[in-house]
Amino acid sequence: MRKPLSIPVRVESVAATPNPTESLESRLRRLSAPLKTWSESDVRDQFQLPDPVLLIKTTLSLCPECLTHVHAAVVRDGEQVWMHKWCLNHGASRALIENDWRFYRVSSKDQWGRHYGQMRRQDIPTFAASSCCGPGEVCAPTGTTLAEPIDHTNQIGNKTCTVLMEVTDACNLACRVCYSDSKGDRIIAIEEFRRYLIDLAALQGRLDSVQITGGEASLHPQFWELLQWLYEQQDAIGKIYLPTNGLLFNKDDWVERLKPYRERVLVLLQFDGRDQNTNPSLRKAKPERQREAVIKRLNRAGIAMQLTMTLSQDVSEADIAWVVQQGLKHKNVRLIAMQPAFYSGRYELPTDPNRRLTLSDCAKGVVAGMNGRAVLDDFLPIPCSHPNCGWVTLFARRFGLVRNIARHVDLNAVMNDVAYKTLLNRTEMQDMLGTRGSWFSRLLARVGRKLIRPQDVFGIAIKPFMDRYTYDQDRISACCHHILDTKGQAWSFCEYNALGRSDDSWQERPEVAQRQVSS
Repeated sequence: MRKPLSIPVRVESVAATPNPTESLESRLRRLSAPLKTWSESDVRDQFQLPDPVLLIKTTLSLCPECLTHVHAAVVRDGEQVWMHKWCLNHGASRALIENDWRFYRVSSKDQWGRHYGQMRRQDIPTFAASSCCGPGEVCAPTGTTLAEPIDHTNQIGNKTCTVLMEVTDACNLACRVCYSDSKGDRIIAIEEFRRYLIDLAALQGRLDSVQITGGEASLHPQFWELLQWLYEQQDAIGKIYLPTNGLLFNKDDWVERLKPYRERVLVLLQFDGRDQNTNPSLRKAKPERQREAVIKRLNRAGIAMQLTMTLSQDVSEADIAWVVQQGLKHKNVRLIAMQPAFYSGRYELPTDPNRRLTLSDCAKGVVAGMNGRAVLDDFLPIPCSHPNCGWVTLFARRFGLVRNIARHVDLNAVMNDVAYKTLLNRTEMQDMLGTRGSWFSRLLARVGRKLIRPQDVFGIAIKPFMDRYTYDQDRISACCHHILDTKGQAWSFCEYNALGRSDDSWQERPEVAQRQVSS
């Protein structure tokens, strides 16, 4: 029997009772103050931790019942990493964070608690923001005002590696797993779309990438106008990402219309696995053949792609190797993004915060499917927001060969050169190689790197997004994966889905039928 997914109502505990003139950050500073002073024995007493577990750090999280910000402790228990929480109203709770402690890091950017023990720490340089704002400050574009205090973590001052711009809450699938719970009939007006992105670029500087998403963004009647406008903003916007379920992309005329934009477009195709089990379980559909056809059409057109795989416990494990092999077969597939399912929005499968797929499970599935061409040590934390927000491994595909190149990168040695960069030029990419390994392997890598072009690189990235169970304010405060709400304010993607989306209504926006379809 399915375990129903309850939707909690956000309230504030006595410990974090809001003052109407006090910002969220100020409230969190007040709540976290005791964490900075607690000894290890204090933490063990507070959370009633048994002796065998190893304390890693303290932080702030959410009570999964009432969504109040609460104290939390992260521990290693055997091979796994767990988060223990304490809410004044609902007591103790715990949630699984990682099934293999070797894939968990603390960060130099952690700020809400303390580190304990000997867990590996990732040192990430401070981001030099190009806007007028620093961390903790509130900025607004010229001629506009932001309501203060904002009731979410201020992201202005963090790098925006990618920003999601939801253009509709409508979709042509009814998936069991949908973080945005898309089932509406509303769209964003193109004028609003332009204004929000212009304002964000004014605050953040040039945006590495913008995702036109939804719902299914291709249902927006002015989809091509949105795309054309983004393409014209070369000074303000780098790459244009098009997440899609692919149903409208499997047409020759659609692909032909995409061709003029292929220099800067990346199509992010929902690609979870095969029709035998995974697709019906996650999507209530069998789109395997159609999605394979989309890949082939876009490959012939020279349009770059990412395959996006959502993974759920007891559903997706057997398809990891198959998805990787599908990506390797097609030169236009530059990246596979694996996203372990998180319990936000619509999730109609069994939910268990103590038993779920984590980052390491995805990495192990990739290694098993690469026939000896990858090992676990080839995966590295993405050098940007937080080491627990994403890991990646890289391969070079050229002359009919596939070789892992991440094993030749010493991340600590090149951190200052690659941190906060999602778009590396050829020289930057080549300079990373040959910084790790024996002197002979470094020599071979330095010789071979001259043959590698950006289009030869094939990546596999794993992004474990957070929900109300796994929520870590250290990661939220360092976020680089942003989403704009209906007022144009930038949120951390995980914070918006856990705390903001349910209160952010689309009902004031126009219906799809009210807009004339573009020619």
